[in-house]
Amino acid sequence: MHHPTRREFLVSTASAVAVGAVLGPLARTAEAANSLVPPSPPTSDPKSIPPHRALPAPGVHLYTDRASYTAGGTLTAYVSSSEPCALEVARLGEDIDSPARDQVLHVRPMPRADAQPVHPGSYIHVAQGLAAAPLNALTVECWVRLWNVHETQGIVTQLNDGVGFGLIVFPDGKAAFFTGECADPAATPHRSELGLTVAGKPTFSGYVTPPASWHHLAAVFDGKHKTLWLDGRPVCQWEWQGPITPANAPLRIGALGRGGEAAGLLDADIAQPVLHARALPEVEIRTRHAERGLEPAARAPSLLACWPLTEENGAVVRDLSDHGRQGTIVNHGTWMIGGPSFLPALARYRRDYVPGNDVSRGHGLRLASDDLFDCRWRPAFSFALPRDAKPGLYVLRARYQVDGEPRLTQAPFVVRQRRDTPRPAIVQLFSTNTWKAYSSAPFAPAWPGVRANIGTRGYQPKNDDPLAPYSFYRFHRAGQPAYHIGWRMPWPAASPYALYSAPEVGYSHAARADRFTQRWLEDNGYRSDALSDLDLQRDERALDGAKVLVIAGHSEYWSLEAMQRVREFLDRGGNVVCLSGNTMYWRITHGEDDAVIECRKADAWGAQLADYMVGECWHAHDQRRGGVPRDSGHPAWQTLGVEFAAAKSVAPGALGAFEVTDAAHPFFHQPHPTGLTPAERFGFDPQQPTRHPLGHESDVLVSTLMGITRRLPPLASVPLDLADPKGIRRLAVGRVGIDPPWGQVRDYAHRIVPKSVLRADDSLCDMIHWQRAEGGQVFAAPSISAGWTLAVCPKWSQLLKNVLHHFGAPNA
Repeated sequence: MHHPTRREFLVSTASAVAVGAVLGPLARTAEAANSLVPPSPPTSDPKSIPPHRALPAPGVHLYTDRASYTAGGTLTAYVSSSEPCALEVARLGEDIDSPARDQVLHVRPMPRADAQPVHPGSYIHVAQGLAAAPLNALTVECWVRLWNVHETQGIVTQLNDGVGFGLIVFPDGKAAFFTGECADPAATPHRSELGLTVAGKPTFSGYVTPPASWHHLAAVFDGKHKTLWLDGRPVCQWEWQGPITPANAPLRIGALGRGGEAAGLLDADIAQPVLHARALPEVEIRTRHAERGLEPAARAPSLLACWPLTEENGAVVRDLSDHGRQGTIVNHGTWMIGGPSFLPALARYRRDYVPGNDVSRGHGLRLASDDLFDCRWRPAFSFALPRDAKPGLYVLRARYQVDGEPRLTQAPFVVRQRRDTPRPAIVQLFSTNTWKAYSSAPFAPAWPGVRANIGTRGYQPKNDDPLAPYSFYRFHRAGQPAYHIGWRMPWPAASPYALYSAPEVGYSHAARADRFTQRWLEDNGYRSDALSDLDLQRDERALDGAKVLVIAGHSEYWSLEAMQRVREFLDRGGNVVCLSGNTMYWRITHGEDDAVIECRKADAWGAQLADYMVGECWHAHDQRRGGVPRDSGHPAWQTLGVEFAAAKSVAPGALGAFEVTDAAHPFFHQPHPTGLTPAERFGFDPQQPTRHPLGHESDVLVSTLMGITRRLPPLASVPLDLADPKGIRRLAVGRVGIDPPWGQVRDYAHRIVPKSVLRADDSLCDMIHWQRAEGGQVFAAPSISAGWTLAVCPKWSQLLKNVLHHFGAPNA
């Protein structure tokens, strides 16, 4: 494997001279036929959201409007740059380790910095606030469950700076009833002596911190006194003569107003916010507390607003009062968490649970001060992709310098061919859902050089990133589990040069893992089309005309619709080649506008939800159970014949290789002999011992998995002698070995298997051929690293050529 030197990198990035010196030549190579957006003014336009606290995002960051395009389609690029830079649209070339041989389609210079801020934080905006007229009585009530509070935050407010009123909370959990008594709500002395419980500080490892308790808060003004009630008891009272006057500002639930903008964004779960134009008496407050948020406030002339939060999806929040104070959720928030009456520690395998039928579940909305799903930046330029653009993996790229050193930051995207073009026999699926799942720290600085080790925290030297640090592997800053990620965001961790290993090893599980298979196909004369995960999910005709679907790399996150597309393709006589490990492990959904991906991870390796929170596992997008498909009636083995079993192999060389178990199978001999013999090991690089096919995560037959499963949880409804589907032959295995080098092996219930249970000849990766009774065939070499080694093992390469020949896709 060639590793570019710094000099080669400087040449390949055109950075051997200062960026400013290359902008002129780059501009001259730009394609004039494409629509370019004129230079934009230096202020940002948050578009669809009301005025909102802006935070800077230093550095150079970019994204495209979609993760995939059809050839001839128009790409829109979004860029924020605090440094001059040069932008490119390029198809990745023959050199996997550098951009030196990429096909650059378009160049766009940005000779001046054009930094654009972001506007993180979710809350409910109610445009039709209370009239800015004196109120002689008022009650503000809301159920609240606090996470880790970082600053003074608004619960229910209609204020701007020191004018108006608000129920607010401080970092120590103490609540306050602000009515304009000082210039800054954070300085109000009218705060409770008792505090709400606050979730512990998040550790960003293991399960999410147990959430705090729900509390009912009521702030009551009777014309003479202000009283704070906590859980049905008065905890503080202050004299306040005269009326309360709302500010000439919107109502905000989960924020307060500073300088006319939403600020002090709340890290909490909320339920049943209500406003009354009267002072609720003690008996009503105690009753409201006892109802645990299950009953909305009674409609009456004094009811100013009541938001029961029963929607459980979407951005619109209905008001039950006669005033029509409809709310809009800014920055998404999180539905389907239940309310104060809900005990989310549900039985893991309970099959009859339907959230809509649970009368004790109630309704709540989770807010986070770092919720961000769309940067809403102005577009930098638009580019019409060539109609004959070759299918495959492309990038939007920025080249710039930091202290004289070159930097690259990139956003990958997939290009598929037009429908009016003859379809190749092979279609490769790029695992864009997985790339997004790992996209922690989207605003991290670009790393020096080309390649770097990017972990589940992203490339982010700091641990306190206030922008949007979370992913499906990292909690929100305040500790909330991350159930949603936005597509219209930078995702540098998906760079084709991002590694998941030390640089000298060169292993990756994101875009780079998919790229090895794409390069092998092209280098060996195979034409192929390309699909993103969302293409497969949304397009009923995505596989029309194809004979072989190739699933490569780390295709971990799947929608039920995409799984169904593959089964239908197989039923029609199509064939699947799976060179992916940990495949179809987590269920995801997309919203109607495809802007947000949702995944609720429970019960399995990498879960963010512990047993006491399983009740939050149901998706807002479709109200169906999330988690691992095999735990909810949609096992991957019914589609591909294999299931995830093992992770983090560190076996060197041949110890991490495939071992032949069925040397008589035609794939080893026809149309060309591979030379592989019984028990022979293959698929590894003898020149680089760390490059082998069983790296990191791999899958096995159901029978293999059940062989290391000693018991199953109650209600699992899975027999311990669960059999493989008929028609499967195991061609090769990856052995445990005498001294197991595996970090973790998981049984059918996702529990770690003690090494004392494993035997040296147990398989932790089963290479199979499945002739399905319903039609179609599957060949699976189910490991993330399977494609990584194709180019370095001629016997493994020839075996796959034979498979493709049998599946009707010979090379050119």
